[in-house]
Amino acid sequence: MAVEVPKLLKAARAQIVDLLKTRGPMSADELAAELKLSDVSIRRHLETLQEAGVVKFDIERHDRGRPTYKYSLTANADRLFPTNYRGMALEILVQVRSAFGDEGLKRVFTGCMSEMFLDLAPRLKGLPFDEMMEEFSRALNERGFLTKIEKQEDGSYKLSQFNCPTLEIAREFPQVCEEELRVYRQLLDCDVLCETSLAGGERASVYRILPKDIHHGDTEAQRKEL
Repeated sequence: MAVEVPKLLKAARAQIVDLLKTRGPMSADELAAELKLSDVSIRRHLETLQEAGVVKFDIERHDRGRPTYKYSLTANADRLFPTNYRGMALEILVQVRSAFGDEGLKRVFTGCMSEMFLDLAPRLKGLPFDEMMEEFSRALNERGFLTKIEKQEDGSYKLSQFNCPTLEIAREFPQVCEEELRVYRQLLDCDVLCETSLAGGERASVYRILPKDIHHGDTEAQRKEL
């Protein structure tokens, strides 16, 4: 997006967005008349909104006269309006647990994480471990995790996640983190230990990743603690 949302939705531009949301496609002349602004001003605002990717136009051609440009909102504009997706997701999960118990809830999370495995596994298959870790970190970043990967002196890796797209859900349902850890182990085909977590109030979720050719005597004990 070329323009940040707070800078984008100021005064007239916010009014334009609201009008297009409530009334549907409108011409620049119609917007100017409604907002009592000059054509030049309206077109400048529309250009800014177009550059930001939240407004588009369609051309209406007539038998006579010039064609009319009708402006409307793009799908990207949805983010400019209040939403409650996370609240709805939490409520759905509460209802799943109420209806099907913890076992039913676990099946839901297992299914979601299995989709993640099926999506990422082909990207990692056959890569040397170092390259696999870099690709794994990139894949997580694409999913909004904001990760940093660091190779340690003993050959293990430290994976830090500074953002969790499902943090509110994970705070309410720790099964999310459990399933995430299971899939990480499955994807990387090695031991993965969770040392700190965002859901637990830490600054980042930190994982220690132990390639198979490295021996760590405390691995089994730490795994049992998770």
